[in-house]
Amino acid sequence: MENTEDISQKPLDSNRKKNKKNTAIKKRLTYILMGLFLAVVCFFSYFMPILRIYGSSMSPTLTDGDIVITMKTQRTETGDILVFDYNGKTLIRRCIAKSGDWVNIDTNGNVFVNNTKVNEP
Repeated sequence: MENTEDISQKPLDSNRKKNKKNTAIKKRLTYILMGLFLAVVCFFSYFMPILRIYGSSMSPTLTDGDIVITMKTQRTETGDILVFDYNGKTLIRRCIAKSGDWVNIDTNGNVFVNNTKVNEP
């Protein structure tokens, strides 16, 4: 009779070991997934912020309610859309001139870059 009890205890012990092993694997996998999720959120928050457009100042290119993904870069060209902070507000504007260019706005609101009229929407 004692042998029967010992045999019945062995499968229970091996099942407990398997359950402990599975629990440890699930726990590690959970920590890895949480760390990966946190890394992705930090990456997108810093390097590629997602913004929602409010207003119509960039219409027809960007309209009210549009969602855009931005990229941080040091190089800009004329015609690029820039996102920057000014007095605590995030602004989105189009670059119309580079460093060294002359910008002039006449009394009618026409914009000139290096004495050439800029066609604006």
